[in-house]
Amino acid sequence: MKLNYYYILLNKKLAFLVLLCSILLITNSCLKEDKPVEKLNINANSIQTAFSTYNTQGYYSLKEAKFIKTNLKTEWDLRFDCDEHFNIWLNSAKFMLVADAGIKNFNEVTDTIGYHFEFDFPSGRRDSNAIDEWGDFSMTNPLSYNHLYILDKGRDELGNQLGFIKMKFKDFASNTYTIEFLDLASTSNSPKTISIAKNNEYNYKYLSLENNGTIKDIEPKKTDWDIWFTQYSTWIYDPSQGFDISYLVIGILNNPYNTTCSFDTMDRFSQIDILEAQSKTYYSNWDIIGYGWKNAGDVSGGGPVTYVTYPQITYIIKTSKTEYYKLHFLDFYNQGGLRGYPKWEQLQL
Repeated sequence: MKLNYYYILLNKKLAFLVLLCSILLITNSCLKEDKPVEKLNINANSIQTAFSTYNTQGYYSLKEAKFIKTNLKTEWDLRFDCDEHFNIWLNSAKFMLVADAGIKNFNEVTDTIGYHFEFDFPSGRRDSNAIDEWGDFSMTNPLSYNHLYILDKGRDELGNQLGFIKMKFKDFASNTYTIEFLDLASTSNSPKTISIAKNNEYNYKYLSLENNGTIKDIEPKKTDWDIWFTQYSTWIYDPSQGFDISYLVIGILNNPYNTTCSFDTMDRFSQIDILEAQSKTYYSNWDIIGYGWKNAGDVSGGGPVTYVTYPQITYIIKTSKTEYYKLHFLDFYNQGGLRGYPKWEQLQL
């Protein structure tokens, strides 16, 4: 399924609805004004984020039961594969989009009219990567196709548009990516250049396109964490319109490095043991946990949106160290009744 740019940004009724919902969700009040909700009695052994997942991303270690690193979601734009692959990924927590303008010079493109924009799907499948194969990946050092890409940098936590960049992925040599970029409106054909070196201790290297481009220290070493708390872009079915719309959600994504996940929906958190865990089928998709452990309640009455959490869903995670953990989510609200603060219980098997 592909995302048309007019579907998001042009002044049409449907595009306006989709964009409005995305912006409102970013500002912590999708569709309705948020308000504190009554707290439930929750097991004292549960763990909760100390930060709002509407503006912060967190890398979590199950073994240490803590966040190894956190960052504001606006701190980076692109991340570059550090393993044997060469994909370049968007920061979908900002609802970023990209369009392939084909073989063109920088000064030939100064607006977005007529281009088809897409986002990265949260499964982590390489055939769902929006930038896709920017060169011939069959080579040890990929040969660039020299396409010009238009990058929509998305929106900040307040819903403000962050602008557009045009860029080329020039080559990969000496274990290093080289890219060129300019502001979209620039008529110059002299782009800025920056190099990004791979480091196999990490899944990705991160780049901010602010201030002429800056390499950012975002993710911990790939062996130091297991799951990622973040917003991300996906498709959600909208029953009022009868089709899928693009949307920002709060969810949990797996570490791409040898981390897999299974699940059980029968309210059996306390019964699942190591033997059962070892017998389950595990999946490598990043979004197996995803956002399905919660859902927006009924808003037909016109009141504020409140989220319902499903503790009966148990997720079993097999880490890169071949350790097994089970967890289930208990709440999405902090003690002040503000949403965006997942609370869960976990046990090592």
